[in-house]
Amino acid sequence: MENSVEEAPLPPKTSTILIAASEQTRRQFRLVFAEGSYAIIEADSDVEALRLAKTAHPDLILLAYQPPRFDAMKLCATLHEAPPSQHVPIVLLIENEDETLINRALESGASDYISYPIRANILRQRVAFLLRMRAMQADLQQEEQRYRLQTAQLQSRNEELDAFAHTVAHNLKNSIASMMMPASVALKYYDRMDDPQRQDLLAGIVDSGYKAKAIIEAILLLAGVNRQNTMEIGLMDMHEIILTAQNRMHSMMAEGQAKITMPTHIPSAIGYIPWVEEVWVNYLSNALKYGGTPPHITFGGKAQSDGFVRYWISDNGPGISQEDQKALFTPFTRLSQAKIEGHGLGLSVVQRIVQKLGGQVGVESELGKGSTFWFTLPKKLG
Repeated sequence: MENSVEEAPLPPKTSTILIAASEQTRRQFRLVFAEGSYAIIEADSDVEALRLAKTAHPDLILLAYQPPRFDAMKLCATLHEAPPSQHVPIVLLIENEDETLINRALESGASDYISYPIRANILRQRVAFLLRMRAMQADLQQEEQRYRLQTAQLQSRNEELDAFAHTVAHNLKNSIASMMMPASVALKYYDRMDDPQRQDLLAGIVDSGYKAKAIIEAILLLAGVNRQNTMEIGLMDMHEIILTAQNRMHSMMAEGQAKITMPTHIPSAIGYIPWVEEVWVNYLSNALKYGGTPPHITFGGKAQSDGFVRYWISDNGPGISQEDQKALFTPFTRLSQAKIEGHGLGLSVVQRIVQKLGGQVGVESELGKGSTFWFTLPKKLG
């Protein structure tokens, strides 16, 4: 070992060093690190060292081989295997350059060793080096964790895209088939049909065309939500947004003779108006389709104590089973009890929008008692 080295630079932040040794040795260590940016904690027994290693979370541990008071080899092995300290560098102080002791120290899990007499510069250098290595290891572990998270997110997104492609292909196929069949019948038997029969076939073609259009619009909206990273987030007049959504659904509301109940006041929240409008349109559309006959629909909103505003829309429909509720916001599923078959994209779009705006979505329902679909948005920016 070298007898003289340059003064080692200290780590940029305060590091905690646990020293387990006799009082005399701990005093020597305190002098070595007195001028450094270190927080020193001390243990006068193996039991105390184990306790502090678990509770104080030191950045480095200094153990003195001083049997029988300090069985440093056994203590080092225990610390090296314990989850709270298994990645903490351990330096063992041994009596001399005895090769057997050095091998035992390294085999027990020590990161390094020093020997008597204690040379301050060498000890500080080794401690600083080990702390830098620990910091680098922590950074690598964080990078690995981020990589694993990104991998899991990509895998989830790929699975979602597979389900998305399957759902879109299936429903577009159904819509196109629903147009092709009456169109083929009309083409073949047009001259033999009377006007009411022709009108029925044309109405079916138009209806299927609207369904296909709705699927494409949902795809475009979902793609926009996924792609758009910058938007004009601000305080929204939720009452005005709901009225706009109702105007868009006016024909469907009139056709179903829907009864709409609105509160006198709906609290404002932070969001992106075009997206939030689509949330209300989707919820209202579902309430009109799957609600009662005629639909009785109630809008509501209430500020919560957690910094969010909860909005909801309730209907008088047959309700949704607990099993179906679990699948409602799963990407690209559709309700088995739906009287009017949807295209299965709406609630997935709603969930993606609200999550991107920092809120949550959900449903409350009992069979025979209607359903309440809700979402939350933050009250304030930040």
